[in-house]
Amino acid sequence: MLRFIIATGLFILPFVPQLSFAIEDTPPCFLQLEREFFNRKNVIEALAFARVQQGVWELIASDLDQKSGTIHAELKRRARELKPDPLEKPFNMGQSKKLLEQILLSLIKQAFVKYDVYRENDVVVTFSFLKDRQKRIWQECQVKKPPA
Repeated sequence: MLRFIIATGLFILPFVPQLSFAIEDTPPCFLQLEREFFNRKNVIEALAFARVQQGVWELIASDLDQKSGTIHAELKRRARELKPDPLEKPFNMGQSKKLLEQILLSLIKQAFVKYDVYRENDVVVTFSFLKDRQKRIWQECQVKKPPA
């Protein structure tokens, strides 16, 4: 019975185009950036630095904190549209970093628009401030890891 199941599975697999056997190669430091970029304390400091209206700081910080959980899924979705997928082995730091930055900027912009405080300069200042707070992790991620 087991042989039949295995044989049937091997026969069917080539006909299922949605299945992907590519191996994601995202380094741990990159995943850490995704999780920690919108650290609540840093977001509040960034908003103060950008002179965003104080009444929305907590709202924006909460919004960005909630959206942090969606960053990797969005990154994977956008990466799949590229050939080759920069998240797959071998991991392409340059392309992956560009995609991540686009997503992070987009989330900041969405939050600013949602709370009616959008000014492009404030988005850029906030992003730059947050990126600077995570500078050590960004730099660690730039170091090439040895081939596996």
